[in-house]
Amino acid sequence: MLAHYEISLIITLIKLKNKLEILNSFNSIYEEEIILGVISP
Repeated sequence: MLAHYEISLIITLIKLKNKLEILNSFNSIYEEEIILGVISP
């Protein structure tokens, strides 16, 4: 029972990590677009 709980916890952490990486990549793309917009309006 405890092992199953630990496995599900690890899976949840991996999913959260993946979501954070996706958000970070979106943020960097968004920041690049803002910089490009400032440089060449």
